[in-house]
Amino acid sequence: MAAAGYFNVALTTTSVIASGAVVAGVVINSSSAAITNTGTAYFGLYIQDYATGNVDFDAGVKIANDCCVTGVNIGNVTTGINFSGTATTHITSAATMVVNMPVTAPGAGFDTAGGVKWVPFGKRGSSGMFVTELYIDLADAAVTSKNTLNDIIGEAAGGAAYVGQITAANHGTVVAIEIICLETPATGDDDIDFYSATEATGAYDGLVTDLAEVLFYERAAAWAAGDVKIASALPAANKYIYLVSGNGDTAGAYSTGKFLLRIYGV
Repeated sequence: MAAAGYFNVALTTTSVIASGAVVAGVVINSSSAAITNTGTAYFGLYIQDYATGNVDFDAGVKIANDCCVTGVNIGNVTTGINFSGTATTHITSAATMVVNMPVTAPGAGFDTAGGVKWVPFGKRGSSGMFVTELYIDLADAAVTSKNTLNDIIGEAAGGAAYVGQITAANHGTVVAIEIICLETPATGDDDIDFYSATEATGAYDGLVTDLAEVLFYERAAAWAAGDVKIASALPAANKYIYLVSGNGDTAGAYSTGKFLLRIYGV
């Protein structure tokens, strides 16, 4: 097929192409010697407003309702989508727009009722920063503190009690962390410290100091709603984040207590 060809395609069940693991209405093979180009660019699909007086397309590409599981699937490419021209709006959605980005789930000892949620904003531009938020609700997570200094906070039933993992793919190299108290912790230890550790095995009532750990923020006081603190050390890639009893004076299940960690990376 020459690059300059113009044609209409009407697909029927007999015109669907099956090739190995791929079943498709149209297959464009960029490695095929049949594709020639005398211009300056190659396009798998090119939609052009060309003839004078013609009515513009309502949409360059339309994917009908319920026709497929994934509307557009982009594999390994340099740029997935490039908005090279001027547009009033680059992306619109008639319903709530859900953006799925990779995150690390909390351990089984801190995962009750969605008590931990990631807010992954991703990387801001090719030369920008990674910005990620980690929301922690101690009551919803159904976690408990022990009255022992440096004991890991988690579900009393046990299980790995990390709240998340830092990875280079999701966070880059971490350069700063804000720790924001959204709701005052109650009925558990209200002096909570934040650690990272190499191991994913730390559990409730275990000492964080038994792990290969780094203290990245020591509160040394009770947390209160509105407190904003900056991490004094930074977790390296592949480290797990733990919340730890910083006072060791209260054993109890948390009835309140919410935190937001805002993580910046490059």
